[in-house]
Amino acid sequence: MVLVTSLLLVFSGCASALTPYTGTPPKLPSRQPFGFGSAATGGSTNTSAVYLVKNANELREAIALPYTKTIYVDGTIHGNQLSDVRNLKLVSPKDCFPAPETYPSSWNAKYDAMALVTATNVWVDGCELQDQLSGEYVTPDYMWPGWQVDRFDGLFDVEDGSDKVTFSHNIVRNHHKSLLFGGGEKEAERDLGKMRITLFANHFNQSASRNPLMRFGTFELVANLFTSQNHKSPLFNIENSSGSTQTGTCSTNIPAAHQYHLGVYNQSKVYLSSNTFKQTGCYANDQSRIFTITESTNSALPALVCVDESSFKSTLNQVVLDLKNVVTKTLTYAISAGKAVQNGVLLKCDGVVRSGTTLPKTFKTNDEVVTYVQQNAGQSKV
Repeated sequence: MVLVTSLLLVFSGCASALTPYTGTPPKLPSRQPFGFGSAATGGSTNTSAVYLVKNANELREAIALPYTKTIYVDGTIHGNQLSDVRNLKLVSPKDCFPAPETYPSSWNAKYDAMALVTATNVWVDGCELQDQLSGEYVTPDYMWPGWQVDRFDGLFDVEDGSDKVTFSHNIVRNHHKSLLFGGGEKEAERDLGKMRITLFANHFNQSASRNPLMRFGTFELVANLFTSQNHKSPLFNIENSSGSTQTGTCSTNIPAAHQYHLGVYNQSKVYLSSNTFKQTGCYANDQSRIFTITESTNSALPALVCVDESSFKSTLNQVVLDLKNVVTKTLTYAISAGKAVQNGVLLKCDGVVRSGTTLPKTFKTNDEVVTYVQQNAGQSKV
């Protein structure tokens, strides 16, 4: 088990001897692993297995040591290897030669800011994930006659039978496709029965899509804050809402233009509670892009969505959301688009298993969620 942690930036390389670090550790919030990733050990308390690294060579050497250790990162490291982390800023590597897909579509980049492959018992807490060190969104390049060349892939992807993961108190900002949980049909046998992930008190801030995209596993989403900017007309209308009402002038030239938040894909089991949505733009109250549903084409093996409103109902711009109705309307739209079948997604809690651990905090209102996430998500401020 590795704990990689720092108050500074992550990911130049110079060689140097790696020796145990005996200095003062960084101050971190006194949180312990919880949720599906509650068994993460959090590194080593043995002082002879604590290291401070300042470049990619040292980081790789420390990670390769065949025992439990804690690694502190000092400075900015450019590289492509990392393990489970706390309190880091993670920036996507740029792929100069992305691969083309079916036209008209995008050229997909290969590298993620962080990825888990066959990993178990992982806790990612208090990090900031984004396109650049500055935090600014990187607009894809466009190539004649209509290709979109995306040089940045995911911020945090979990694949190939990874299991028991908690992603908490993080900021995911200004990115195109952020979190992919389950790589696709080819990984179904490895992912089914695994891919159990808790997301708690994260701030998805102008993250255009995949907040997250979910396949094959069980996903527990509690008290997350989603903020987006929407300048696209609704995909469908929700009765008794103002989502179809345009307010102000729509813009086609905005960073991280909103596509959707929650991707309910093949055989996923999703638990939702106490999540809050805020949206600006000329269609600020549009509810049609909260979810996307696709690959739900087998009613014998449906995806499940459990909306738990026992504490309070989610809101969009402080107006109460009927998330069950939004899921139903999204499924109807997906069926009309040929991306799902009737009963390909079921609204039910039976069969959606939670982590069973005590979460760090409970909430009574959406305002409490917003305040807590804004104060605690991202790198430590102490």
